[in-house]
Amino acid sequence: MHSPSDSFMTTYTEQDSSWPAEAGVRIASARVARRWTDHNGHMNLAAYLMLFDRSFARFCDRVGIGPKQLEQSGRTIFVAETHLVYRYELALGEQVGVGLRVLALGSRKMHSYLSMVRLVDQQIVCINEKMDLCVDLASRRACVFPDAVAAHLQALHARESTLPAPAWASRRVEMSPQRPA
Repeated sequence: MHSPSDSFMTTYTEQDSSWPAEAGVRIASARVARRWTDHNGHMNLAAYLMLFDRSFARFCDRVGIGPKQLEQSGRTIFVAETHLVYRYELALGEQVGVGLRVLALGSRKMHSYLSMVRLVDQQIVCINEKMDLCVDLASRRACVFPDAVAAHLQALHARESTLPAPAWASRRVEMSPQRPA
């Protein structure tokens, strides 16, 4: 399986009236490629994570802390924790979008919530919830977000007061207790 290509993604979009509010700000789009599918006939788990990661990297470039600014700024984003929730399958050729919400924000970290949306029916098919850290690559330690980046992230975080709480946020992996027969 190959990694998702940037050629499948569109540019970051501030607003899209057909986009589900729970998904947040739309940051990328893609079409499920054959190389992203597996022997079960659906998109492979690694492809979901790669698409989320590539979409987030493009978003980071747009706000000034992505791979394109790394040499100049010396700061980047590391993922400290991640959690994927699969709600529906995706098949070859389906078009999806990726949305971002900033659920919580500190001077050095953010709780990000990415949603993958099947565009034909606007269903959220997968969620990638993360704890992201701003890191100084010279020291390999957490540091404060650059001012311009922090301002953009604060604006996204401020939108949270106008949105419904994400239904799938802050979940943990567990099995429900067995019910008596």
